[in-house]
Amino acid sequence: MNTNNEIIEIITSRRQELGLSLSEVARRLNIPKSTLSRYESLQRQFPLELIDSISNVLNIDPRVILGLNTSKKINNNCTYNDITLEILNILNSVDEENQKNILNFAKFEYSQAEQAKQSKEKSASVS
Repeated sequence: MNTNNEIIEIITSRRQELGLSLSEVARRLNIPKSTLSRYESLQRQFPLELIDSISNVLNIDPRVILGLNTSKKINNNCTYNDITLEILNILNSVDEENQKNILNFAKFEYSQAEQAKQSKEKSASVS
């Protein structure tokens, strides 16, 4: 598990990456800006009870903030890595219609990749 300093470093970096101000994040968390500022300047320990809230605001998996293993095995044959978890987070953040659009796009990209793979295998076997 990450230390308080590591948690704050991840939170601060992500906030800045998204271009969010301290004021905006504090507003979304429903806490005073000065409190968030104290967390980020390491004057106060970041409370673990805010991890879920801040992960939603910053659109980041709470396990990443906490430094927990983000790979999860399901039935011993499927591993959810960081990319898969990010895709799931995105899907969970949009409505059903947009989920269908994302799925259709993924299916299209997958079929394009499969066609390219088959084409490459054909040309390799001919050579």
